[in-house]
Amino acid sequence: MEPVPDRAGGGQASAWYDNAIQRCGQALTAAYTTADRLALVPSLVRLRGGRLDLAALPIVLNEAERFQLERFGLALTSGGGALRIVTGDDKFGLDGLAQAMMLDERPRQVFEPAALMRFCCA
Repeated sequence: MEPVPDRAGGGQASAWYDNAIQRCGQALTAAYTTADRLALVPSLVRLRGGRLDLAALPIVLNEAERFQLERFGLALTSGGGALRIVTGDDKFGLDGLAQAMMLDERPRQVFEPAALMRFCCA
């Protein structure tokens, strides 16, 4: 899979992001049950920004998997050529589901616990 360009934070954040996509793709390729595969597909779609062309998916979805996509918060789009996260506008969608499923890409900052700072910096 090709890396996703222009990710927030760049540098380490971008490397983490690209590695997460690669690990998810590897796990998806190694999974063999329908439930395992369909549990991983939404993660890959989230990592790809909420939409993923089926040609970029490291597996081929069979008919049973395509039939169960909505149970995993996904829908086919572009004439069946892509996956996307469902929205509240979908007949089976829930209000706010698409927003909750989107990946928050903002860089995080780690802080020392306040209790430790009290003892070391007093």
